[in-house]
Amino acid sequence: MKGNEVGLTTTYNRLKDETVTDAAVQSLRALHEAVDRVVLDAYGWSDVQVPPYCGATAPQLEAFEDEVLDRLFELNERRAREEARQGAGAAGGKKSRGKKTA
Repeated sequence: MKGNEVGLTTTYNRLKDETVTDAAVQSLRALHEAVDRVVLDAYGWSDVQVPPYCGATAPQLEAFEDEVLDRLFELNERRAREEARQGAGAAGGKKSRGKKTA
């Protein structure tokens, strides 16, 4: 951005423009895809295909977003159930924050 004297909007417009093929833009696209992959792997979702940052079709992007959101909602639901089960025996269902009382 600094070398091209452009801001975020211009940079990301270039990233999304398939006709822009310079090395810096291609590298940044690859980095975005790599970050997506690492985040998905951290959740244990190595089976989810990361679409290309540039050039993915609308159905590809929608399928990717739907899959990730569905899994996040399911994970949130599962964790909420686990927390409710664990907190059922605690006074008022509150968890300790580790603060000591005098």
